[in-house]
Amino acid sequence: MSWQAYVDQSLVGTGNLDKAAIFNNEGNSVWAATQGFTVSPQEMQEVVTAYKDPGTDGVKQVQSTGLHIAGDRFVVLKADERSIYGKK
Repeated sequence: MSWQAYVDQSLVGTGNLDKAAIFNNEGNSVWAATQGFTVSPQEMQEVVTAYKDPGTDGVKQVQSTGLHIAGDRFVVLKADERSIYGKK
């Protein structure tokens, strides 16, 4: 299964979410995304920074400033080594 098929079928296809993107851990290459859902390089870097420093400075930064995805700001409710949970 390709990353695009995973986004379309296993993520968005469940109906539990309406947009998704998968990008590399350097935050400089989008591997798959919902059509029309554009995550900027700066936004990818915010996510990567939070994951590279889980539980400390990276997560504290996004918890205080929010996380920006596709031009929208999300309040970070919870973050761990696997997931970041936010609310628009």
